[in-house]
Amino acid sequence: MIQELPTAKAVDKQVADMAQELASLKQQLRSLLPNRYNQTTSSNQQEYTRSNDRPSTPLYESAICYYCLRESHTTYRCPELAKDESQGLVTRRGRDYFLPNGNQIPWNPTRPIRSVVAAASADPKILEAANKIAAARK
Repeated sequence: MIQELPTAKAVDKQVADMAQELASLKQQLRSLLPNRYNQTTSSNQQEYTRSNDRPSTPLYESAICYYCLRESHTTYRCPELAKDESQGLVTRRGRDYFLPNGNQIPWNPTRPIRSVVAAASADPKILEAANKIAAARK
């Protein structure tokens, strides 16, 4: 019933065995992990140099004009928007676009704002208001 205490010799043997197991685990860990900090500088330069191959995808997405939905320019530089603004068919305040009668053009990303302006410009009342705005700007 009383357990015998281990002798000093047995304890020393267990400590030596544990130290040997710990050393073997450290060696296994070193063999599994890559050793990058002892490499020469030439291999580091090869690691970070870019090949001459062109990327398979474009590096950036082209900007889209929300007024006419073309990819060649942004809304800020849209020639159709500039023309319609000079004719008084549309006014821009911040991000919002308004018809000559003051109605705001609702935002719909599936259609260009230009289509709403073109449809509204068929109305004679809108054309009359646009002519007044264009005359006031001149």
